[in-house]
Amino acid sequence: MRWPRTVLGGALSALVLPVLSACGPADAQVQQNILVDPAGGTKPGYTTVARLADVPFAALGPGSSVLVRGGSYGDVVFVGSRGTAAAPVTVAAEPGTQPRLSNSVVFENAVYVTVTGLTVQGAVNSGFIIRRGSSHVTVAGSTVSRSGLGIWIGDGAGAGHRISGNTLADNQTHGVAVDVINAPREDPSYILDNTVTGNGIHGMEINGSGYVVEGNRVSGNGVGMSGTSGIHVYAKDAAQDAGDRNTIRYNIVTGQKETTGQDGNGIQIDQWCDGNVVAFNVAADNDGAGINLFDAGSNTVVNNTTYGNMRDSGGKHVYRGEIVLASDYTKQVDRTSNNRVLNNIAYATRPNVAAIVVEATTTDNNNAIGPNFLGSAVGAPLYRWDTQATGDGASLPLNGQGPDLTGTPAFRDPANPMTGGLALTAPPARAGIPLGATRDIAGQAYAPGEAPTFGAYRSP
Repeated sequence: MRWPRTVLGGALSALVLPVLSACGPADAQVQQNILVDPAGGTKPGYTTVARLADVPFAALGPGSSVLVRGGSYGDVVFVGSRGTAAAPVTVAAEPGTQPRLSNSVVFENAVYVTVTGLTVQGAVNSGFIIRRGSSHVTVAGSTVSRSGLGIWIGDGAGAGHRISGNTLADNQTHGVAVDVINAPREDPSYILDNTVTGNGIHGMEINGSGYVVEGNRVSGNGVGMSGTSGIHVYAKDAAQDAGDRNTIRYNIVTGQKETTGQDGNGIQIDQWCDGNVVAFNVAADNDGAGINLFDAGSNTVVNNTTYGNMRDSGGKHVYRGEIVLASDYTKQVDRTSNNRVLNNIAYATRPNVAAIVVEATTTDNNNAIGPNFLGSAVGAPLYRWDTQATGDGASLPLNGQGPDLTGTPAFRDPANPMTGGLALTAPPARAGIPLGATRDIAGQAYAPGEAPTFGAYRSP
């Protein structure tokens, strides 16, 4: 649902633009090896500087290496290096050391730069800022905690980024935020295998198009604001070109918090966000729905496992379901349409929570629902369709590709979804619809044309 965006990137721009304008033209770029060591140590083949901010990033040519020794670094760092795909500029913690930064790393006009192994703690703004013409920036194996935001992509940034294997924890706003930056189909940006936990608003705010959000572990976010989701795909309004053609796959999202509103979703495709794929994710034990489509159209939601969602800690939710398709009927938006929802497992464990909820204005919008594997541990109706509650999907105009399977999936250890507890120990009675899947969330392969198991995991 809607909420006012924080604009930390803009605040940072105001802070650092005078410094950048004073830097003057970039020096000629040549390959260099730089050691950063506050103690003034040396390393053969490297030139030593005392501060990370002293590195002449704008003068570093392709193949340059910056090694950062353990120590504390307090300055804002600007990275304007330009590497190549074959010879990126690398900035890395020296093996066996732990550099700790208390301010932001800002990529501006940077191309093919890879940063690994840095820890940012307590930055007022984002730990890492990617902006103003920067493309093909990789931030990997790093940590941002107790900062304004984890990693931010905005303000004229380019595409081709890789945000991979980072820990983004306990930040004031989001773990990752994309701020109206779209990636072309031929050069997507990737957000891969990150741990995103305890952040104040969304775990991930994807206010952009063309992102692949894959393999992340997202838990316990939304601690500081109502109206949030673990992974949130977003457009500000109907006119904004954002929130389309993203791929959200192979993620596990748990424990999103909501005590005063109707969100707290695991994954939400929000208003005016179209053509996204949500596939092979696990969403469990969230305060809201596991997966929520809200005034979003032509999205594909396939082979996800949702379990035990809709904790509804604040008692505010109207649409109580594992998977929810709904609209802002108060404003007569009515655009949750032409979505495909199939091959999912939706298993409710709480009273009065349905496996699938379709809000009244959405029931006639050409959504195709099914087949899915649906169940309830407490005997609640499997569907809430407008005002109708039923366990018989065949009685509803689902427009699906086949009948649902109902019952109780053979989960391995549902109390531990983060460690594969929602994998299956026995196959369902039948398979889902073949859609070209190549593997499941655990990396188990599907043969070409093979009908997949319902849910995120291939059955044994």
